[in-house]
Amino acid sequence: MQRLADDPIAQARRHIAEAQQHIARQERLVARLSSDGRHVALAAEAQEILNTLKHTLSIRETHRNERRTWVSLLAQHILEG
Repeated sequence: MQRLADDPIAQARRHIAEAQQHIARQERLVARLSSDGRHVALAAEAQEILNTLKHTLSIRETHRNERRTWVSLLAQHILEG
């Protein structure tokens, strides 16, 4: 559920922080599964999940940056207008 007081940039920051936590956890999982050689298939699946999380984070960061740019341009337009 979205917090009513959150502006879009704050929400994007929170989502990015959460994604970073998921990525860190998944990296630890992949390392642990890869270290013993007994769970090769499971490690490969975990790596695919990690790759997806990293891609999703990249999309979120791009979206956040686009919002920042949009907000900055809007503020500049308002100040000049």
